[in-house]
Amino acid sequence: MRAERCAGAGVECVLFNEEYMTCMWGSTEMPTVNYSLFYWYKNMSDKVVECKHYLQDKGVRVGCHFKQNELIQFQPFHVLINASVGGKTLEIPSKRMLLQDLVKPEAPVNLTIRNMSNNQLQLTWASPYPKERCLEHAVKYKSNKDTSWTELSVNGDVFSLPSVDYEKSYTFYVRSKINKFCGSTQFWSEWSVPVIWGSNSTSQGTVEEWLHWFGIRTVLVPIASCLLLLVLVILLVRMERVWVILMPRIPNPSKNFDELFITHNGNFQVVKMSSSDPECPQFLFVKVLASRGRLEAVTQQMGYHPQYLDSFLKTQHYLMHMDGPLPFDCRHYIAIMAAARHQCRYLVNLHVLQFLRAGGDPQWLRGLEFIPPKLRNLNEINKILAHRPWLITKEHIEKLLKISEWSWSLAELVHAVVLLAHCHALASFVFGCGCEQDEGLGGRGSLKPLSLGNQCFCEATAGNSYSQELLRINRKRSLDSCMELDSLRERMQRIHVETEGRDEMRLLQQEREEDTDGVVTGATNLACYMQDPDFGYQDFARRDEDQTQVFRVQDYSWEDHGFSLVNRLYSDIGHLLDEKFRMVDGLQSSAMAKRQGCEPSVFKRGIWNYIHCMFGIRYDDYDYAEVNQLLERMLKVYIKTVTCYPEKTNSEMFDRFWKQFKHSEKVHVNLLILEARMQAELLYALQAITQYMIS
Repeated sequence: MRAERCAGAGVECVLFNEEYMTCMWGSTEMPTVNYSLFYWYKNMSDKVVECKHYLQDKGVRVGCHFKQNELIQFQPFHVLINASVGGKTLEIPSKRMLLQDLVKPEAPVNLTIRNMSNNQLQLTWASPYPKERCLEHAVKYKSNKDTSWTELSVNGDVFSLPSVDYEKSYTFYVRSKINKFCGSTQFWSEWSVPVIWGSNSTSQGTVEEWLHWFGIRTVLVPIASCLLLLVLVILLVRMERVWVILMPRIPNPSKNFDELFITHNGNFQVVKMSSSDPECPQFLFVKVLASRGRLEAVTQQMGYHPQYLDSFLKTQHYLMHMDGPLPFDCRHYIAIMAAARHQCRYLVNLHVLQFLRAGGDPQWLRGLEFIPPKLRNLNEINKILAHRPWLITKEHIEKLLKISEWSWSLAELVHAVVLLAHCHALASFVFGCGCEQDEGLGGRGSLKPLSLGNQCFCEATAGNSYSQELLRINRKRSLDSCMELDSLRERMQRIHVETEGRDEMRLLQQEREEDTDGVVTGATNLACYMQDPDFGYQDFARRDEDQTQVFRVQDYSWEDHGFSLVNRLYSDIGHLLDEKFRMVDGLQSSAMAKRQGCEPSVFKRGIWNYIHCMFGIRYDDYDYAEVNQLLERMLKVYIKTVTCYPEKTNSEMFDRFWKQFKHSEKVHVNLLILEARMQAELLYALQAITQYMIS
């Protein structure tokens, strides 16, 4: 018996609101033939079942009806439609299908319009579809004076029309379809029942409201504007002090920088760059000074690597001061909460000032009990990301996003997560480079000044009387330490001939034995900005427990997953973060590069992977035996302390590792710590958000 395919025929299946499904077919050759439908699910025992409920038209089978208990999503679905006529078999062609790509939701219901302030309308609706977060919506509307419809895409179940004309009436429709996170369907629901607002359906209350606003706009606003203008003119004419306040004189910083970037007999450890280059430290420092009125210690330390400083300043400015989902005062308060987890008074005081300048409520600075519940609810993931990011789950995300008066939107939450990770990592840099000593921002001011080789730019040019003596001591110490640098070079070269590997979990278990005693815990008490202060870092791999599930970069990486998600929900921040990650990886390590046979990239990768290893992140293509070969014990203790317990870092730890290296090289290590830690927190948080979105 020979099977023939019917020309001009096909099968189309539609899953209606995940309640039932119909598969319809037709044949132009044999329109009166009764076909039979057989179906099966691939990888589900492959059992072939015949349709139990045929749909008929004039006694001819034209389709099959599937009940809900017969449907299995996320499994390949196959159908075979055939009939036997005159000794030959007819087949209607079909293809493999996925049921989640065939969903057609029901039309939205309960459309409601609210008249908000400032002539704004708010349209809300409900959906009969059981998984509302899998939906995207389209709203179309027009007024009685428009000739065409306006259609807009909407995420969520709220649509706002910013400006309306009370003399017009408006008609609204809404429809829905499955979004790209839950399927690839192109089936839109039917348009909803329309809802109408405006002059033809206006209640008496709305007319009175319109007359009220008409009186305000036409009478009170012009009078108030004229009075305000008159008062300003009088003040400007009679009070010179007001003119000074409105048009302040910007001080000329040149006298403070005349000697700042002059090379000191060839030994000043700053890259010589043209002052016209926007990436040179002079140019960046002047920009920061002009905008903030002072040079913070963080900016001075990062100035040893001006390309990175430029990328860092752009990212931080975008996070804190450019358009985004979160209000400006909330951004700075989130930064305060993040810095308080590590008792970083430097960052807390910096953002307290910015919070007040952004118009924040001073009552919030009394502690978490005085802030809105929406911000207070962020405390749990702030605590987890700061100390044990591997514990964050989609349930934490769902708790923040669930519909309530204090719920977060996805865009707001992504903005907040990036802020938390940014400030946690920046706290590590602040303590690691001694920026907490900046007394101008309320630092402890207890550490001794760094030697010339370890000074920031301002210290190196401040005319200290002891600078030449410190320079001689620094040169002598560098000469005495040449053997240590040679030892590092030899360890790097041995990597290519030694093949014995060590799993990174064993490495972490060994690090529990590393001595971090002797460090001084910060005395700053910032308990009002955090809850559960005893919650802190614990080693990811612990001997008294089963091995914890590791995070494999091959399954979820920044490049393939995190970048696209964060950029989609918080526009452009992904590009800035990616540039910063790449910039720190591309910085040159001149002290290592000068040594024959050394590859700085290998050394930097060892530090990066060691930091990720402490947070349970594994690279399958990396031999973790390299870490112990590359990193001496004091350096590992320093990296672990700055990464996991930054508030316990002190100046002695900074001085004890890499005595033979320049201060800029040590700053480079702290930049690697900053970026590796931030990426680790982002990977865990963004993975949890992704799991929530597809669940």
